[in-house]
Amino acid sequence: MNTFIPPPPQLSAILHTAMYTAVPHGFYHIPASLYPTLLVTLSGKIVLHHGGETLTFPNLVICGGTRQPRLAWADQHTHIFNIAIRHGQMPRLFGEAAGLLMDTFAPWQSLLTPNLQAPVCRLAERLPVLTPSQAIADIWQTLAILTSAHAAYTDTLFIPPQWLHLHSAELSTAFACSARQLERRFQAAYGQSLRAYRRQIRCSRAIPLLLNCAHIPLVTLATECGYYDQAHFQRDILHFTGHTPTHIRQAVLSQSDDVWAFNATAKASTTLFGSEGF
Repeated sequence: MNTFIPPPPQLSAILHTAMYTAVPHGFYHIPASLYPTLLVTLSGKIVLHHGGETLTFPNLVICGGTRQPRLAWADQHTHIFNIAIRHGQMPRLFGEAAGLLMDTFAPWQSLLTPNLQAPVCRLAERLPVLTPSQAIADIWQTLAILTSAHAAYTDTLFIPPQWLHLHSAELSTAFACSARQLERRFQAAYGQSLRAYRRQIRCSRAIPLLLNCAHIPLVTLATECGYYDQAHFQRDILHFTGHTPTHIRQAVLSQSDDVWAFNATAKASTTLFGSEGF
């Protein structure tokens, strides 16, 4: 069962609605995500299989945006609290642009100055003995402390979602910089090129439609999402999720555990990520 919890008012401009959920035991794919995410493991354990390595997530970890799906494994009785950071707002928590963590992750403490590590370490130590409601209250309180300390920070660059369709020359003019400067600033802030980001956000916006509009043929869905043809649509879905569109639809319908992340988040993507994509 998934519980969606909005952040307190002082954090609502920085964080999207959070999700408390139980993770099924076993292997599953984590689809690519445009957003850096705060992952708190309240009980159990999550292991990431990445690049030939097996890495256990600490109980307080920030995961950067990703360009490809990742394979993970969850222990029995694993419960997590997952919070997506709004575009351009990571510096308000950690003083660093989101591009720093693209395709990787780090413990919260590793990104903080010594004076800010103390409240995070206290939270990490207390989590195993707290009830979920107590843990969530402590998480909000700790994040409020980080926000207060980084109140003056802004990200390197933030492009409003409604501007993403603009030509690079138009964006350069809007930000009073050259096309090359815009690309460098975008790479630092978002962790990938503008072109690659546009490709991923198109696919991200298509995923909820794929799940919620099962009656729409894939060829029609591909056209409505701006793809040249169904084959192009299928390649992108496979690239960013690790599954074909047909498999996702069938597995979600049968409530298969290997696609629990889609059941848990994609259907509620507007709640968890706004209208800007998965």
